[in-house]
Formats: sequence, structure tokens, C-alpha cells
Amino acid sequence: MVRLRAVRVVLFTGKGGVGKTTLAAATAAHVAGTGRSALVVSTDPAHSLGDALDAELGAEPTEVTENLWGAHIEARHLLEGAWGDLQGHLRTMLAGAGVDELVADELTVLPGVEDLLALVEVQRYADSGRFDVVVVDCGPTAETLRLLTLPEALSGYLERLFPAHRRAVRGLVAGLAGAKADGAGWDRTVDALGVLAEQLRGLRGLLADRSRTSIRLVLTPERVVAAETRRTLTALALHELRVDGLLANRVMPGPPPSLRGPAARWLRERATEQQSVLAELGELGADVPVTAVRYTAAEPTGVGALRELALSVYGDDDPRVPPAAPRRGR
Repeated sequence: MVRLRAVRVVLFTGKGGVGKTTLAAATAAHVAGTGRSALVVSTDPAHSLGDALDAELGAEPTEVTENLWGAHIEARHLLEGAWGDLQGHLRTMLAGAGVDELVADELTVLPGVEDLLALVEVQRYADSGRFDVVVVDCGPTAETLRLLTLPEALSGYLERLFPAHRRAVRGLVAGLAGAKADGAGWDRTVDALGVLAEQLRGLRGLLADRSRTSIRLVLTPERVVAAETRRTLTALALHELRVDGLLANRVMPGPPPSLRGPAARWLRERATEQQSVLAELGELGADVPVTAVRYTAAEPTGVGALRELALSVYGDDDPRVPPAAPRRGR
């Protein structure tokens, strides 16, 4: 019997423009540098992950360097595949009940299904046994909240509706069709919905498994961004989703004492403001450690630069988990 790896799934999100893609890529690159197999995938429609890695990525994992793989999840292509089959079954069912074709098309559009399919792909990678860690570069915070809570919302809906729906559909076929009509199409529709419900249960289990899955929030030490981060923490806690740490990106050093003039004054005020925000975030508690990430002079792109950045963030700690203690960067 082959024993599958104990895969860790780490999801990175944050307000747009805070550097979550860079830090997700850096984390995966650092994991790969320790000899473990790492996959970093993007669910963000912007798909800037390839730019950060300086590599061409596709829908399936592409080897970037030894132990490091990357992929862009193309939810629209997935929509045309798996969900297209289910939509076809549903349209057939509705047409058999006398529903107009255009109305049937509208009724079979499930809001958020693209996000759902993206999560299904993440789960497929996590369950493949190929990787020690799957790092997910998610979209901005609001989109990610919707993404992560979708399985719970849809699963609850289907669990309430599906048993009655199964009985009603098959009863309707028996009543309307008698012995002549073939109810196989209706059965396929119900079975396809059952597969969807099972996938939702699996996704809920993956996201709720605190030993396996966690969320890492990326922010910049600014008051507006920090306020959004606090709201995000509250929302994720309400859904019992684990946040394992905050990465405060682009933290500026204070100016050297010898520097004088307007530039020195601006740097000093900026650094003081950032440290004040970091201190307030530090009061969130030990369960949500805050790690400061230095503001680099050049944008880190490519595996080498990303590993250098990750070393300043994680040091000798295992990058699959947050740093053991707050770190101020190097």
C-alpha cells in the first residue's frame, strides 16, 4: 500500500497590490530549496504568478526548477468541461418538464461555479500525492472570502434540497413517463448533482482541516489596509477557517542618523507610522503572529531573488508554517 504525503495547503490573500503573489511564490521557492516538492498555483484572474517566477505557466503544473512547480488555474476552461456536462443534464431535465430553452439556460447558471471549480483543482493537486506543499495565490481579499465560503454555502443548500429533489425527480419520471419513457437521463442528472455534493463535502473538509490547510494574510503596514485585514480575520474566524499568520510587506527601515533634510524626515515619519501599525497588529494575539517583510530596493522576480526574500522572512524556519517568532527582516 502506497502511503500518500501529508500535504500542506497554504492560501495567500490580501488587499490588491500588497505583494501576495510575490510572497506566495517566494514561499514555494523556499520550500523547494529545502528539498521538498512545492506547487504554487494562481486562482487570481490577473495571473501575475508567471511574471513573479519569470516562467511560462499553463493550466497544468509546469516545472520551474528542481522541486518547484507552477500553474495558472483556468476556471473558464474547467467550466466548459465538468460543469458543462452537468448543465447539459439539467437542461434536459428542465426541457422535459416543459421549461423554455432560454429560461433553462438561465436556471442552470450557478453563481460562483468558476470559483468552485478552481478550488476543486486545488484539491486535486493536494490529493495527487505529487507535492509536499501546495501554495495558492488567491485573488484579493473580498474575492477570496467568497471563494473560501462558497463550498460551505453551496453544500448547505444542496444538502437541504438534494434529498427531496432526488425523490421528486424520480417520482415525476415514474408518474409522467409510465413504462414507455426512459428515465436514464433524469437519473444521470440526479447522479451528477450527487457528485457535485460530494465534491463540496470534500472541499469543506479540506478547508476546515486546520492541521492541513491554513490562510496567510499579506498586508502593507498602513492603517486602511490593516483595518481591512482585521475585518478579514473576523470573517474567516466566523467560518472557522484557520489564519496562521500575517505577513506585513514593504516595511521600510528608518534613516541612518547621519541623514538630514526632507528625505530623512519623510523616511523617519514613514517608518514610525509603519511601526505603530505593526504594534497594533501585534495586539491581535499569539495565534496570529505578525512577520515584517523588508521593502526591497528592486522587485524580486525569478527563483533566486524570491528565495533571497523568503530567507529574510522565514530564516531557518519551515516555510510551510509561519515563522516561530516575529521577524523584522534582514
